[in-house]
Amino acid sequence: MKLEYIASALSFVFTSPVQRCENEDYLKFIHNTSQKANTWFPYHKFGVLFNGYNEPDDAEYHKRYFPNNSIQVDSGGLQMITLGRTPNDELREKVYNVQAKYGTHAMCFDEIPLRVTGKSQAVDVVSNARKFDRSMIAECAKQTAINIIKQIDIFDKLNSKCKPFMIIQGNGVESYQEWTDKILNNIPDDYQNKLAGIASGGACIGDGELEDLERYFTLSHLNAPKHLLKHFHLLGVGSPNRIQTLMKVEHLFDDTLISYDSTKHTGGVVRSQFQIDASIKMIGRHRNNVYWEVFNKFDAFQHSQLSETFTEEEFHDALLFSQGLLDEKYGKPDINPEFCRQQNKIRFAACMFSVYNLFNLIDKVKSDTNFVSKSKKKNAGLYRTLEQVKNFDDFKYWKLNYGKYLESNRTKSVEDINSSLEEFF
Repeated sequence: MKLEYIASALSFVFTSPVQRCENEDYLKFIHNTSQKANTWFPYHKFGVLFNGYNEPDDAEYHKRYFPNNSIQVDSGGLQMITLGRTPNDELREKVYNVQAKYGTHAMCFDEIPLRVTGKSQAVDVVSNARKFDRSMIAECAKQTAINIIKQIDIFDKLNSKCKPFMIIQGNGVESYQEWTDKILNNIPDDYQNKLAGIASGGACIGDGELEDLERYFTLSHLNAPKHLLKHFHLLGVGSPNRIQTLMKVEHLFDDTLISYDSTKHTGGVVRSQFQIDASIKMIGRHRNNVYWEVFNKFDAFQHSQLSETFTEEEFHDALLFSQGLLDEKYGKPDINPEFCRQQNKIRFAACMFSVYNLFNLIDKVKSDTNFVSKSKKKNAGLYRTLEQVKNFDDFKYWKLNYGKYLESNRTKSVEDINSSLEEFF
């Protein structure tokens, strides 16, 4: 199994507008750092993602900063809904143009088979008020296929090399496969050949440990054209714990590439939170023991992995000072663009420091089948039983006998509700 970490929402990292602090030295540092990430472990690469709808202004710098990395462009369909906009042909076409011009990979506009059963804000996709409705699969998969065909037509018209992922949704093994069958029946073969692979959505199944395992197992046994099974993308699976779960079933994927996007480490820069081993450490302006633990490990990282190093004071101020304090000490960016460059370098380096620690954690899990981080020790025995799971029958047996001991946060289905009501009456 090969992996690709996709850093999402780099707007958390780079102060805006980024153009005001760019020069050749600055760009060289970003290029070198992102390229070095591809050499940390031969099976684990680094890429980036931005939102084609609400981050189009970030598209240019993504292409400048990461010319040799994968650049995924999200459709922004969820963001449209949360902002009170209804995705229509005009909005979708604008996103397709951004994807075609700047991306190597693109997410499609997928229609999610969730039904609102009560009052719920649109932003809460996995709210208890939203239930999976299997009866919606046929129509949702068909509409998603129509969106993909239009997306590919525009990519072809613009002579773009960008390839879209086909997103699949489901609440379990059977419904994921049903969605896959329905959507492929509506996408002609010549369009299927232009897809990057399959992206697995999690909104309809949930985000518990048991649900993650079922999602991974489903992908490994999905019935679809072989070329689509060479690259899977996991939507919304980027935390250290959830990736550890994936590594415990890597034997199911052989030579498959699995990419996964995360805001955990980009967002950590603005929250002053950094990954150390399997833990997330938060630091503040007070130089306490936790602060020195994080800085000392960052210092070791920068001396071994970066083309440029930074002082402790620069690290402290760039990550922990408010903009007002920075302006007061160093001058405003238009007056002192050099510190603006330095600040962005440090913020990016700090983000990559967390990514580096995640890569190391994953390698520990990969290289030692008995290794589990402290947060996973209680389930160590259960993980070892997964080595015997080879097919659907094995998984059903495993889920029935062992799955009940794992954390579960499954999205409720309309069928579950109807069955409960029938039993009640």
